[in-house]
Amino acid sequence: MVPVKPARTWTPQDATRARTQFEARQRRLAQRPESLRQSPESGASAASASPTIATQEVVTADHTDKQAAIAQALARARTRRAAQQGR
Repeated sequence: MVPVKPARTWTPQDATRARTQFEARQRRLAQRPESLRQSPESGASAASASPTIATQEVVTADHTDKQAAIAQALARARTRRAAQQGR
């Protein structure tokens, strides 16, 4: 975000201009060929948009590891809380 001094409030004209720009961009994007509709902001090409099986397995393993770490952290917190209430 760019700081603005003095701070401005959002006006109806700002909203109208933003909506007009958004709709114009949507029309431009709709006219692009299907092969180019991948968002340029994502930085990914159409070929890398669909992950391979190996990547999916890594993601699943990563997700499982994260779930296990979260479960262990919650168990430690519950144990600590139970010990504190027992005093």
